[in-house]
Amino acid sequence: MLALGVLFWPLLAGASFTWGLPTLQFVPWRELAAVQLADGQFPLWNLLNGGGAPLLANYQSALLYPPNWVTFLLPAAWSMSVLAVLHLLAAGAGMTLLTRALGANVLGASAAGVAFALSGYMVARLGTYPIILAATWIPWMLWAAQRVLSAGRLRDAGWFSLFVAFGLLAGHAQTMWYAGLLVGLFSLWRVVQLRKPLRLLPLALGGLVALAVSAVQLSATAELLSVSQRSDGVDFAFAMNYSLSPLSLLTFLSPNLFGTPADGSFLTGGAYFEVAAYIGLLPISAAVSAAWQGLRHGAAGKRGDVVFWVVLWAIGLLFALGDRTPVFPFLYRNIPTFDLFQAPARWLIWVVIAGCVLAAFGLTWWTGSRKSMRVVRRLQIVSVALALVGGVGWAGAGLSSREPSAVLMRALCLTGTVGIAYTVAIRLQHGRTARSNRWPLAIIGLVALDLAVAHNGLNVMEAVGDSAAREAAVSDGRIYWTAEAVEQTAYGEYFRFEDYPASLGRHAEIVASRLPNVNLITGTRLFNNFDPLLPAHYAAFVRLLEAHPAHDGLHRAAGITERRDLDGVTIFESDARAFFVTEAIFAGDDEEAFALLANPAFDPSRQVILTGAGQAEGTLEGNARVTELANRQGFTVVSDAPGWLVTSDTFYPGWRATIDGETADIIRANLAFRAVPLPAGTHEVVFSYQPVWLTPAVFVSLGGLVLLVTLFMGDRLRSAYNRDSTAA
Repeated sequence: MLALGVLFWPLLAGASFTWGLPTLQFVPWRELAAVQLADGQFPLWNLLNGGGAPLLANYQSALLYPPNWVTFLLPAAWSMSVLAVLHLLAAGAGMTLLTRALGANVLGASAAGVAFALSGYMVARLGTYPIILAATWIPWMLWAAQRVLSAGRLRDAGWFSLFVAFGLLAGHAQTMWYAGLLVGLFSLWRVVQLRKPLRLLPLALGGLVALAVSAVQLSATAELLSVSQRSDGVDFAFAMNYSLSPLSLLTFLSPNLFGTPADGSFLTGGAYFEVAAYIGLLPISAAVSAAWQGLRHGAAGKRGDVVFWVVLWAIGLLFALGDRTPVFPFLYRNIPTFDLFQAPARWLIWVVIAGCVLAAFGLTWWTGSRKSMRVVRRLQIVSVALALVGGVGWAGAGLSSREPSAVLMRALCLTGTVGIAYTVAIRLQHGRTARSNRWPLAIIGLVALDLAVAHNGLNVMEAVGDSAAREAAVSDGRIYWTAEAVEQTAYGEYFRFEDYPASLGRHAEIVASRLPNVNLITGTRLFNNFDPLLPAHYAAFVRLLEAHPAHDGLHRAAGITERRDLDGVTIFESDARAFFVTEAIFAGDDEEAFALLANPAFDPSRQVILTGAGQAEGTLEGNARVTELANRQGFTVVSDAPGWLVTSDTFYPGWRATIDGETADIIRANLAFRAVPLPAGTHEVVFSYQPVWLTPAVFVSLGGLVLLVTLFMGDRLRSAYNRDSTAA
């Protein structure tokens, strides 16, 4: 707790996490949802980005995750930051309970809890809220699974179901997939050890109940995934992005060996947070010791447990290396699910969890034998040498220098200093010169201090501006940023991967820039969309825009009035969001539609490209007027000839249309948008978002909640039934 206070004390003064994704994704999504709820609308649809996009179905928005509901009542940026830190506490508590259940003593379990909560994996990724929220519940899932498999109680299955449901609703599919595989392997291993395969039944029941509880979120996201650009997986280059470099293994012992973005000294490029996995010098040493003792000597009869966690550690590390070995590319091409996600380095979650469990075993088995104390003395000599060499080199290179030599010397000095502190504490305890009951507290404190120093500054915090100042950034048009302009502005100018503090004091400027997705804060319309899953036809239209920067018709078809690229801003005169046209061109497939749209002669105010077969006639144009809410759009159209009402809003399942109150079919128009055929005359056209999955999924989730409560009450009901049967 004290270490968290040291790391995150600015939150107590009202500051918030601002670097990167909190500003560019998570806070804007939450604030948009809060606005819609305040307006009496369920946050199903985001009308401001990408020509319109699903909001609830955007899995990382995590709108149905119960702890997140507090962020609808409090300032979103601040409350989301505090909630993330509280999850670190919960993660540490879960790891402590898990390792105690696996046989660790209080010292080992407590140190493991601190190591997990303050690990590089958790603290460096803290601003990626969904990863942290989901990862928090993995030790709890394992703890509950252990209890179910040991005793077979329905109440424990209820806890398992609750933790899995929290993980599923937390918003990060990749983390939960890795968690599911981990829990599955752990459960199978425990069943083999216990020889009680039927104990898997209540565990499976708990998992099914969790899926039912999460049905609304999972149904929404499943529909989006099925029509998204990732429906057939991701391409190889994207999947291998952020593969762990073998050199990064050195940071398991010295986390800032290659510098840290906390002070602008990060040297190697890439994202520091994607490869961070430091759990502390003592915990990693204890983990290695446990592996040695367990595999070689079968310490405390735990050889089987040690084998499992060592194998898990090795698999996680191998997968994290990504394309640095032939293994992951083979799995990508041949095994389902390995082509669904990017960043193989996120498999480090297995490495961190296994390392913490093994560290708990290692500290539990510590005896202070003569042989081990000789090792400690040698490590102390090495630590002193590292501290001296590093300190002299650091001072010689300049204490404030960011040169590679200075960064390396500083890392060696700090690692040596940490090693000295640990070895002194161990030798004092062994020599009985300190009271033995204080030693566990000293060790836990040293682990916390080690991790706090290593990860200090990895989460930039500052107070954000008030909403009144942001209103000045509102624009009436729809803006499109090219991919290069977004990358250069977001990560070249504001959020630099090598220097986090460079963004300090610029939050108001960032919001005013109307980058995706900070436009949601100001209410500005963008054609860009930063969501992980995008409707595939929308993504195809974006490729057209990138390939044809000067095509006036393409931009007007998407309702774009302003295009921003590296060369500046291009203005398009028309700001129409909808057109009534009487000329249609029918394309046989998307490839033909793509070619027709790319033709410079394409004019969205005169014609529409429809995919299918048919013919249209007419020469007169009408006019359209629009009234709009997030989940509903209304148009009044007047024309003397039949034609089509064409909008620049995304074609997506769940949208319904009525013409003068009568149901009408929506046709995919101009590759990515919506159109409805209209007869001549004056007509009221209403589009409303009514996804077919919503009502059934709500009933399934409600049923899941009833079953969850039943699991918690199951043992009591069974006991009452047994008493009544005996009495009878």
